[in-house]
Amino acid sequence: MRALSALFLPIALAACTPQSGLIPVTGLSDLGLVSVRKVAAADPLDRGAPSGPLLKITVATATDIAAFARVHSGPVAVLPRGCGAGKPDGSTLLYDRFGEVGADPDAAARRAGSDGQYHFYVPVLAAPTDLCASVSIGEGRYLGMAVSQFVSNTMVIPREAIAAALGPTLPF
Repeated sequence: MRALSALFLPIALAACTPQSGLIPVTGLSDLGLVSVRKVAAADPLDRGAPSGPLLKITVATATDIAAFARVHSGPVAVLPRGCGAGKPDGSTLLYDRFGEVGADPDAAARRAGSDGQYHFYVPVLAAPTDLCASVSIGEGRYLGMAVSQFVSNTMVIPREAIAAALGPTLPF
């Protein structure tokens, strides 16, 4: 397993545009890439993660995302997409060292002392490409309209970081 670690890449806002109808989160504008690793499966605490060979993407922010989600009573999701693709095709869950990050008030005590690092999974890509990702907090839709949904800055996971994590063989 290869890791591209101890690398904190600058935030790239210009390459991706935020989704319309989403409210930018003040204070969650510092989401940045820490590492990209190829893993055979998700960590045991990360329930709901996709199966099979995956890219585990670790990000960092000074904002306590779980606390923000509790205040705004909303689920937390990551919106990954190809950087030129515009709207994401779907979402994936966000995890910290305790498991899924969300609006669960019972999880507040066990999340105390968060290290500010979070991770999510995407399937291994056949051909590395730049990925854009942002964190979304809130319900998002009511009667077909986007409401009470907050979104972080959009960060870029460069194709070079993905290629380095994949190593010389694709996918395993």
